[in-house]
Amino acid sequence: MIKPQILEAIKQMPKVEKIEIIEFALRLVREDMETPEFSDCAHAPLNSPPSTHPPSPQTHSEYSLSPYT
Repeated sequence: MIKPQILEAIKQMPKVEKIEIIEFALRLVREDMETPEFSDCAHAPLNSPPSTHPPSPQTHSEYSLSPYT
């Protein structure tokens, strides 16, 4: 699955399943932050150069998990 497909699948899940996914992802991030390799680049973007412009509203709302968007 690619990112948009994953996010769309999460949007369609019941609230309890969304929370389970979020908790799992948070555990992964915390584990990554404990590794020395991650701490060296914690403030750098992962796969893209830094942006000089703020993201557009469409970028965020497209992947929003909020039921209000």
